[in-house]
Amino acid sequence: MAHRRGSGGVVKFVLDIELGNDAMQGVGDVATALRKLAGTLERIADSDAMATCDDEMSDCPSGRVIDRNGNKVGEWEVLP
Repeated sequence: MAHRRGSGGVVKFVLDIELGNDAMQGVGDVATALRKLAGTLERIADSDAMATCDDEMSDCPSGRVIDRNGNKVGEWEVLP
């Protein structure tokens, strides 16, 4: 999945989620985590966080994926 930027560069969104702990067993648990992540991404979209994500030295958004018990089960990041 990539979004083409006006400069011709490609920005990627990378998501990694590990299954197997008590609160991350199947697709329902993944869906819950993705809904929470969607809220985070909407806040980022409403901010200027992507304005500087245009080259390899930029500080692009990234974060953790958290299960319903508050445990880290994955990570996400935007790559220039």
